[in-house]
Amino acid sequence: MIIKKFRSIKSEIRVLGIDDGSFVPQTSGSVDIVGVVYRGGNWFEGLIRSKVTIDGFDAIEKIASMIKNSPFYGELRIAFLDGISFAGFNVVNINQLSRMLDMPVISIVRDKPDLEKIKRALHHLPDFLERWNAI
Repeated sequence: MIIKKFRSIKSEIRVLGIDDGSFVPQTSGSVDIVGVVYRGGNWFEGLIRSKVTIDGFDAIEKIASMIKNSPFYGELRIAFLDGISFAGFNVVNINQLSRMLDMPVISIVRDKPDLEKIKRALHHLPDFLERWNAI
């Protein structure tokens, strides 16, 4: 019987963590998003940056472009997002982003989302669901 190893995993893979900067809710403009690359959880390797539109629909494309155009792209093995929403309600479909990048994408949240608070926040975006469903 031949035993075949299907994969070997390095102990020092490169991972990317992405988060957005602060902004004033219910305004227009853009917000910085920053990605931090670490190797093995011990070595800071670099920083990448882009901007996304507040309450817009460009986060997926901007994040994918930021990563693909970085010098780290070929060595990255996984991307972690702080939630799925950037710059207010600029929502990222992590399955779509994963396919675009050809790597796993994991969203991490500290607390369970407060759906009532989200519904109240969406009042300033009355066409949000209509625009979202059109995508």
